[in-house]
Amino acid sequence: MGIISTFDPKFKKQFLEKSVQEYGQENVVLIKKSHLFFAVKVLLPFILWFLMLIAIVTCSIIYIDIVWLKVSICIVAFLVFAFPWSKILKHFLDYRMDFAIITPKSFLRYNQTWFFKRSSKVIDLKHIRSVYVKKAGFFNSIFNNGNIIVLSEWSTNPSVEDGYKNSPWEVEFKYVYNPDFYSEHIQRLLSEINFDSD
Repeated sequence: MGIISTFDPKFKKQFLEKSVQEYGQENVVLIKKSHLFFAVKVLLPFILWFLMLIAIVTCSIIYIDIVWLKVSICIVAFLVFAFPWSKILKHFLDYRMDFAIITPKSFLRYNQTWFFKRSSKVIDLKHIRSVYVKKAGFFNSIFNNGNIIVLSEWSTNPSVEDGYKNSPWEVEFKYVYNPDFYSEHIQRLLSEINFDSD
C-alpha cells in the first residue's frame, strides 16, 4: 500500500499477480499504455520545453547587459518552463500507472488521474455486449496503436430519474499497442462464456 491511499505504484503488479494466481497466466492479459504514448505525450514535450528554456536563458545571458533584466528573464523562463510540468507529469502517471486487466470473469480499467485521484471500472464479462477497436491517424497506423472500447449492456438504475435510468456503459482505453490482439482475447473469453452457458 502506498503512503497515499489513492497512489500506490505497486498496485498494478499486485493486482496482476493476484489475477494470475487465481486464473492462470494464459487467461489473464494486462493492457497498458504504449511507448508511442510516452514518446508523444511525455518525452517530446519535455525535450521541446527544455530546449526552449536553454535557448531563452542562453540568449538572455549573452545578449542582455542589464543585470536585473537578465535575472528577471531567467526567472520568468523557469516559471514558464514549470507551467507544463503538471500536464507532462500527469501523462507520465498515465503511462506508468493506468492499465486494464482482462480475466475470464471481468474487464477492469484502472485510471490514475493524479496523485490524490484514481478511478476504476469493472465490467463482468457476462455483461459485455461489444468490443471494438478504433484506429485513426498516421502515427497510430504506422505504430499499430489504437483505442479499445468495451460496451456493456444497458444498465438500469431505479434510484435515478427517468431521463438517466437506462444508459450504456462504455470503457475506453487509449494508446494501446496492437489493440486487435486484446480485442480478440476478449472475444475469445466471451465466446467461452456463451459456450458454457449453453
